[in-house]
Amino acid sequence: MKNRLHVILFDMDGVLIDTTALVYNTYTEICKYYDIPSPSEEQVLRTISMSPRSAIDHLFGAKAPNINKLFNSTWAKQKAKALPFNGIHEILRYLKKEKDLILGVVTSRNSDDASTLLTSAGLTEYFDDIVTWGYYRSAKPSPACLLIAVERLGKTTDHAAYVGDQPVDMKAAKNAGCTAIGATWSHTSEAELVTAGADV
Repeated sequence: MKNRLHVILFDMDGVLIDTTALVYNTYTEICKYYDIPSPSEEQVLRTISMSPRSAIDHLFGAKAPNINKLFNSTWAKQKAKALPFNGIHEILRYLKKEKDLILGVVTSRNSDDASTLLTSAGLTEYFDDIVTWGYYRSAKPSPACLLIAVERLGKTTDHAAYVGDQPVDMKAAKNAGCTAIGATWSHTSEAELVTAGADV
């Protein structure tokens, strides 16, 4: 980190909020309804970076017809239970109040999901801006989401960092010219994140 940071951007799933259990519970309820075996946690983890539509197709295919309405109602109940990872409130409070940094969220979730998850987890007060899918249309490792976020905050990428938990997050940060910070408290190893370009 050669330049002083003015902005720290956070991925949401797997960094701020542990959504894996919520997603797993959603799929388990769907499986109960259709009386089919539940996916393993490993299978669910493989869908984390997918869109809901792609994840549903990947996990269920033709086994669960007319699934959209059931998925939407089940996921709505689960996302209202969102909780932050331990220590996230303290980290954000320190960065915002003590370090006077600008904080933002950059996520591939839609605005409704992001708003509900962050509100349920009690995190909205810390963030100056939230960039969701819809503000951009190129998925990571494209830097588009980060470039838009930094521009909206009136700063430059050489003074910004992105905190993510997936290799693709590190690649997106490097492609944008941001400092890449790997979050190791989720499901990805430090070695994977460093290999993908994590600075810290």
